[in-house]
Amino acid sequence: MTEPELEAATRRIEYLAARCEAIGDAQLRADVLELMGRILELHGSGLRRMLAAVDAAPHLEAALAAWGRDAEVAGLCELHGVAIPRRRAPAAPGFVPLEELTLR
Repeated sequence: MTEPELEAATRRIEYLAARCEAIGDAQLRADVLELMGRILELHGSGLRRMLAAVDAAPHLEAALAAWGRDAEVAGLCELHGVAIPRRRAPAAPGFVPLEELTLR
């Protein structure tokens, strides 16, 4: 999203939020505002968890794996149609990743 698109989207969100706050039916207004609040709460929590995973991970691949295992983060990404990338750093010669090992 470009800067002008972001500004336009922000203005539109502010306009729509103001319209929701002006809904005459008190119960409907409360439900709409609660819905908006819960969505923001969910997104904020997911973003905090993503940042915590990055902060705790020794490598980017570890953070990406942690996001994939975290139901809240994975759900947030799924909600927005965002796939968590599965990247792997170049391995040392002869190195076999743990997930590819099998007992024979």
